[in-house]
Amino acid sequence: MSDTPTTIQPPVSGADGRPTGPMEQLRQSPLRVTIVALAVVIAALALWRGYLESKANRFAPQAPRPAEHALILGAAPAFDLIERSERHVRTDDFKGQVWIADFIFTRCQGPCPKMTAAMARLQETLKKVPGVVLVSFTVDPEHDRPDVLREYAREHGADPQRWLFLTGTVQQMEDVQVKGFKMGMVGESIHHSDRFVLIDTDGGIRGYFDVDEAGQIETLAAEAAALAKEIGR
Repeated sequence: MSDTPTTIQPPVSGADGRPTGPMEQLRQSPLRVTIVALAVVIAALALWRGYLESKANRFAPQAPRPAEHALILGAAPAFDLIERSERHVRTDDFKGQVWIADFIFTRCQGPCPKMTAAMARLQETLKKVPGVVLVSFTVDPEHDRPDVLREYAREHGADPQRWLFLTGTVQQMEDVQVKGFKMGMVGESIHHSDRFVLIDTDGGIRGYFDVDEAGQIETLAAEAAALAKEIGR
């Protein structure tokens, strides 16, 4: 047995004189854990908020593109057709105007009533915007002669100066819709798109808009108005 006396070490103290030994560190550890946990929770909440904001922005209606930056997808086809008033209407008649086109037929029980109602909404929305014309092409020209289109237009409150209805021969309508706008089929079996087309003052196709997609009609109206503001500049 050693006769060397056992030396008892005094507790280690910090700069402020407080003990910093294992027991003190153990007493302080719950506070450190709490601080770390709070930091993790705050970071997680920030990440979740960012995710929700990005998701909301992705599904929010898109603001209209500035007219000068919109893409030109093609050119409106040349045509010489008959309006419900029985006057001839040619592509060149729309030079210097913004126009919105759709493709319907008066006997349609599918999407046409919804499309015509949407066109009526556009007429109301854009009634104070000069330089914008609405144009409905029939995809059933053998039935939809000018007198039939006149009655259909009257039933839907179409302004004869702002909303035109055009017809022609089957071949003419096919050339315009199928070969020109790539929008439908004319013949024994009628299939047509329910999209609207926006055409600028130079006859450039600026966009196709789906009437079934939320916010598309409002976006179309806004883009048409933006293009109309460029007239005369």
